[in-house]
Amino acid sequence: MIWIGVLFALVVILIVWIAHDVNNFEKVTYTFSSPKLKKDVKFVFLSDLHNSSYGPGNERLIDAIDREVPDFILVGGDMINAKKASSEDYGQKMDHAVQLLRDLSTRYTIYHAIGNHEDRAKNRPERYGKLFAEYISKLPMVHFLDNDSALLDEYGIRLSGLSLPKRYYLHFNKVQPSVQEIAESIGSAGRDRFEILLAHHPDYFPAYEKYGADLTLSGHVHGGIVRLPLLGGVISPSLRLFPKYDSGLFTGEDQEKHMVISRGLGVHSIKVRLFNPGELTVCNLNRIG
Repeated sequence: MIWIGVLFALVVILIVWIAHDVNNFEKVTYTFSSPKLKKDVKFVFLSDLHNSSYGPGNERLIDAIDREVPDFILVGGDMINAKKASSEDYGQKMDHAVQLLRDLSTRYTIYHAIGNHEDRAKNRPERYGKLFAEYISKLPMVHFLDNDSALLDEYGIRLSGLSLPKRYYLHFNKVQPSVQEIAESIGSAGRDRFEILLAHHPDYFPAYEKYGADLTLSGHVHGGIVRLPLLGGVISPSLRLFPKYDSGLFTGEDQEKHMVISRGLGVHSIKVRLFNPGELTVCNLNRIG
């Protein structure tokens, strides 16, 4: 009976902890320096909201962003849920994401890359209908970077959003995109500009580094869903146990090349986060030299 009681207590504790982590987020801040930058800049990075909401109108998330006073906001994709939908329930897949971005766009410039959920909704209208078209139509003030780039000359930054083909999201895929394939999608990286790459899938960091990205921003893995001390994230969407790229900061073979992986802000199919609350990512870029 004692062991049954202990087991029951542990189950209750885990359920409460999961509920906490699913409904809360932490701010994580990174700072980088480069002589390529023309001036100091701060931005907020959002990823993998999956149409979640932190309070009515996402007020808790918006308040946290406003306290940072960023120069602009970057979005790494998967803000919506690409699930089979009729026109009557599009809102259930994107209403919180739309409301959040519309609110933020009144104060900040927003650049939005494409994750696998947006890509799925865009390229499979026979299953998802006009979900993606409806999403972008409601956000005309947001700059979507779907294999596209924007020059932020004021800061000396070139910002690119890489949309990887479906094959790179398949389970157990081990093939890296080539530098040529990336360049054909978003153009060649410049040597005199600070290159920020919004690339939703972090597994291909070696390719992003070789391409020339100074800072890669990714998500997708949700921190590994469950995080364990010393071991990190437990499983990736590609069904890899203890994935190498789960969350946090990674440095390439070139010590000046970095990748930040957000744990993301939401959940979708598996409504679980354990020892792994959502993440609001803040990046400070400082000019040196």
